[in-house]
Amino acid sequence: MRESTAPRGGRGRPRKMLRLNPDEHVVVGVKIGPAQVSAVITDPAAGVLS
Repeated sequence: MRESTAPRGGRGRPRKMLRLNPDEHVVVGVKIGPAQVSAVITDPAAGVLS
């Protein structure tokens, strides 16, 4: 994860916005149906990798 600057505003502790580093994370999806199993691997921005 990466910290990014957040706009100032409001009272209390300043916010720290976090962003996923797309080069270090992937998302895996699996669909199990009655006759078929499908899988996909994507980056955090939903770009299909495999």
